[in-house]
Amino acid sequence: MAKKKASPAAKRVKTASNSRPKSKHRGPRIAQSSPNGVRTYTIPDYRLEKPNFTLRQVRVGDEVRYEVESGDLSAPAPPIRESKYLSKEQTIEIYRWMLLNRRMETALESLYKQSKVVGGVYFGLGQEACS
Repeated sequence: MAKKKASPAAKRVKTASNSRPKSKHRGPRIAQSSPNGVRTYTIPDYRLEKPNFTLRQVRVGDEVRYEVESGDLSAPAPPIRESKYLSKEQTIEIYRWMLLNRRMETALESLYKQSKVVGGVYFGLGQEACS
């Protein structure tokens, strides 16, 4: 009996699925198991200023809070570092826009709670640098 030849479309499908490059995920490692069965999460820390304190997560009933385990919280904030991309004036201007955005969202939140805003509102507190 003669061999059946695969159609060109079938050949393309086989080739495409076999030659697909494998993605290399370079994100944080998630959910590593420790000997006591507690899941731990690691997130790479790329900050130049490392805080000198440690936190622990405490759960009391349904409430979850963070407590300072050890360290010095009275240390002064680090100074603004020199940037090779932005001048000091540009850095201050960016900070001004972030502060203005935070104040605008605070005002919008109070108007929303008074039912003076029609429709839904998304609050992006902490995400000012994105905008």
